[in-house]
Amino acid sequence: MIPVIGLTAFTQPTPQKKRVNVSYHYIESIEMAGGIPIVIPECRHPDIAKTYLDRIDGLIISGGDDVSPYLYGENPINEVEYFSVERDQFEIALVKGAIKRGIPVFGICRGIQIINVALGGTLFQDIRVQTGSEFGHNPKAMPVDRLYHKVVIEDNTTLRTLFKEKLFLVNSFHHQAIKEFGEGLYASAYSQDGIIEAIEMRGNKFVYGVQWHPEDLTRDYPEFRALFQHLMDLALERKGLPHMYYI
Repeated sequence: MIPVIGLTAFTQPTPQKKRVNVSYHYIESIEMAGGIPIVIPECRHPDIAKTYLDRIDGLIISGGDDVSPYLYGENPINEVEYFSVERDQFEIALVKGAIKRGIPVFGICRGIQIINVALGGTLFQDIRVQTGSEFGHNPKAMPVDRLYHKVVIEDNTTLRTLFKEKLFLVNSFHHQAIKEFGEGLYASAYSQDGIIEAIEMRGNKFVYGVQWHPEDLTRDYPEFRALFQHLMDLALERKGLPHMYYI
């Protein structure tokens, strides 16, 4: 069996029409890990999420714009320039439905934030304004496939098992981050200024996420493929099949 992995996308307006968009690096990373990517567009009716969940073995919630603050009980501050509540609500429906069915969920950047909000958590709408940190998280000129700052992995976590090292470098392109945890979530990694950089879920190994963008690193830094390979293994385990063997 080859796992079918649903990958969320976003709607991008152009002068003539709206287009569905997602970085091809996600596609490549899923294929490198041995999966079949299926792009899931932003849909206006959350009930459509059930139909997609019927057809996939694993789910990646991709990166993108800010999450709607009023979904976690706040009004937007000035630094929140754009959000799509339609995308937010659809992805929250996907996350909740996947968790209920036991489908593995991997959140990337915005995706980790959506998982948190779906489970009742809150976000820092802007790290610098709301925490006072001068640590860099959203460099404007860095290429997406270059390492930028260090993260510290917590002991006794799946992330530590996947990466072995306690301290390593990641890329970083975000100005929001998890503030209060959603139900059952805990941090498996932090940046050195205390920002949550990765999450796992108590009692549910099928839910995890990272705040950086590993899909942009898998070509030049093969160690980041482990995050995608882990999703494939979880999908196979859910089906009662043996894990893949990776060269």
